[in-house]
This record gives sequence, C-alpha cells and structure tokens, in this order.
Amino acid sequence: MADTLVQLVSADPPAVHAQARTDINGRAELFLGPFGEEVPTQLEIQVGSGDSMTTLPLQTTEDATPIAIALEQAESAGKVLDVMFVIDTTGSMGDELSYLQAELENVMVSVQDRHDEIAIRLGSTFYRDSGDDYLVRSVPFTEDLDTALTGLRAQRADGGGDYPEAVTAGLTDAIDEHEWSTSAQARLLFLVLDAPPHALPDRIEQLHALTLRAQAKGIRIIPVASSGVDRPTEMLMRAMAVATGGTYTFLTNHSGIGGDHLEPTIGDYEVEYLDSLLIRLVAGAVTPR
Repeated sequence: MADTLVQLVSADPPAVHAQARTDINGRAELFLGPFGEEVPTQLEIQVGSGDSMTTLPLQTTEDATPIAIALEQAESAGKVLDVMFVIDTTGSMGDELSYLQAELENVMVSVQDRHDEIAIRLGSTFYRDSGDDYLVRSVPFTEDLDTALTGLRAQRADGGGDYPEAVTAGLTDAIDEHEWSTSAQARLLFLVLDAPPHALPDRIEQLHALTLRAQAKGIRIIPVASSGVDRPTEMLMRAMAVATGGTYTFLTNHSGIGGDHLEPTIGDYEVEYLDSLLIRLVAGAVTPR
C-alpha cells in the first residue's frame, strides 16, 4: 500500500519517535534518533490507513529482514503526484536555472504522457539570501503546467555574493507553506543548489526539523547538486535524501552546465542526461516494481 502512515512509538511515556509514509511499493524506512535524540528501548510499530490501525512490538533481526504488516481495511492512495522544485536563484546558478527553464516542460510533458491516469501537481520555490531582492518566492501547486512553467520562466539568477545561501528559508517555504496532497502516490521535492545553508546553530536545528517533517509528510527530497557544491554540502544533501527516502543526484563535468563539479564520494556510476534522469526518477516514484 502506497502512502500509508508508519510510526515508531513508545507507550511509557506516550510519544512518536519516528514516522514516515510508504512509497509506491509499500515500503517505509525509519531512523531512530538521527540527530542524536534519546529514544526508549521499548518501542512499537504503528501502521495506519483510513480507519485501519495495526500495532505490534518492534523486534530487531540480525539480517535486517523487512517487517511485513497486513492491514485489513487499508485505503488506496490518491491518484496524485506532487512535484516541487526548490531552486537556488543566486547569480552562480544562472546556467542551471536556464537549463531547467528550457527543459522542464519536456520532462513534465513526458511524465504526463506516460502516466495520464495520475493528476500531476507542479509547484516551485525560489530562494536567494538575506540582502538580495528577495529571500523566497514561490508558485503554488497547480495541475496547469503552463501556469507552473510561467512562474519558472519569470525567474532570473542574481544576487548572492557570499558562499552560503538561504537554503533553510527555501525548504521551510516548500515543506511548510505549500498545500501538499493529503493522499498521493508520491510527493517529490527536487532541491537544485550549488551552495550550502548558513551553518548557524539555529539553522542547523531548522534543517533537522525540516528533514523530520518532510519524512512525516511523505515528501522525498531529491537533491540535484550543481557546480560549486563542496564535500560538507554533499554529505548534508545525501543525509536528507536517505532520511526522506529520496535519491542523491548530481551534475558532472560532462553536463557542460556551470563550472567545475565535485567528484561524488560514491562507487561507480553511469552518466545520463539530466532530463532523462528526472523523467526516470519521477516515473519510478509512481510505478510499482
């Protein structure tokens, strides 16, 4: 069952310690205390859909065997796909923004053609930094592709100046201020950036909280690391992707977009065109294996 609530809870004291929503294959991964929080030793799993709620004790296994849970009265997820683009629009992102403005229509039309049974809602959030013309601008979710693309085409890359940017403000707007579907096949957030957030204690705490809220809402963060991303930013983006069930993606020097690109700290990988990658990731989110 897709988009089913999964929680790890304690009875004494009553509390929710981790929560997520299942993907199109009915799978959810939860992480206990990812940011150093204390958690009790006695936990239960709660799985709920519609009026059906199942609770059972958490039992660990040596071989990490998935825990399968059956629901007798589960409700099917809505035939909806939410796609949100969160884009750094400071001056250094000019090439990446121009690419998205030129190619995103082809990406979304291709997805619509392949999945005409699903209502696709597209939204966007654009951010810069304090002192720029704006901190955050956004376009609400809409099923009208022309409306969504008009908002994207109106953007220009400018401002910035120092290395860190207002990543936290952009994510806060995207996760908290937009009306995400209450029931959906998938909710995807593409985070396109080339610079880290400001490494201030309150901003770091915000990022932790935003990651947990995205996980709880079933929003899967898919970073698109662009030229200029450094190693700490790569690690942060990979952690957010893992925690929310997303996929860490990155541009390489093969793209010809932007400046020099960081060699990722992963094993072998295949290079593909960015539009093909986006189509594949979106299609995979709504196509059961």
